[in-house]
Amino acid sequence: MINNFKTFNNDVIIPIDIEYPIDLGKNVEEHMVLQYLNSPQIRGLSWEYDNRVYYIKDEKASVQGFPSIDLLHIVVIYNGTGSKYPPPNNAVIYNLDATVHKELQMPELISEHIVNRLTFDKADNPPLPAAKFEGGLYFAGFGWRKDQAGELVNSISIIYDQEWYEVRLLDSNTGQIGKCLISGMI
Repeated sequence: MINNFKTFNNDVIIPIDIEYPIDLGKNVEEHMVLQYLNSPQIRGLSWEYDNRVYYIKDEKASVQGFPSIDLLHIVVIYNGTGSKYPPPNNAVIYNLDATVHKELQMPELISEHIVNRLTFDKADNPPLPAAKFEGGLYFAGFGWRKDQAGELVNSISIIYDQEWYEVRLLDSNTGQIGKCLISGMI
């Protein structure tokens, strides 16, 4: 079982309860959350599992993440083109012992908003060349969300061309990225 899940930078450590909805401010004072969020320092993650402490940190970019709903994996997003896992394949599913379970590949984009934009841009799908540019194509976040039936699901966000997003189902066991839950313009 995962214990003591935290996000941190050099100045601030924020313990995060593994529950829905995710609340960074639940266990620390508001000024600590603001200091953490407004800091330019690189962010990392840590947790305890099987009486050991595990860390995920990249020396060149921040990481963000959270456990999967089944609590069997940690899904991590690497932020920035200089990271260990640069866009467009900047999402990694880790086992609880911090070994890599799956490196996610950018799927074909399926939301009506983005498909229309790709058609207008005359771009391939997925538009992998866009990932060469900051904000062009990347995984932006992972979390838990309720689907249309009210069930709690793993979701992963994809950003295209700094303006368009789609939030998709994620199977953390297989790494399969499924149907679109929501989409639109940022």
